[in-house]
Amino acid sequence: MNGTRDARPSTPETDGQTYDALCLDIDNGPDWTVTEGNNSLYSPAGLAACKARLTPGGVLAVWSAKPSPAFDEALRNAGFQRVRTEEIPVARGVPDVVHLGVRAA
Repeated sequence: MNGTRDARPSTPETDGQTYDALCLDIDNGPDWTVTEGNNSLYSPAGLAACKARLTPGGVLAVWSAKPSPAFDEALRNAGFQRVRTEEIPVARGVPDVVHLGVRAA
């Protein structure tokens, strides 16, 4: 897998491994899930699980087809710092975005 690991927070066996970054590209983003069960990734419990897998100063990056101010607020409520949304230009028109949050150092 070219140095990548499956770091899904829902993985039952937890080895305590932490990561400098988690990059999630799931569904169409937090406001537009394709698979209903994926809603839990964007919930307070899902964000807490992601935060627990990050090293201090680690970054959570969540791709989305559109900006979600509510998700930015959810990241802040989950204790992420320096929350922001970056636009990613795409050839087909409206930019995609990546929501970013940093685990406190």
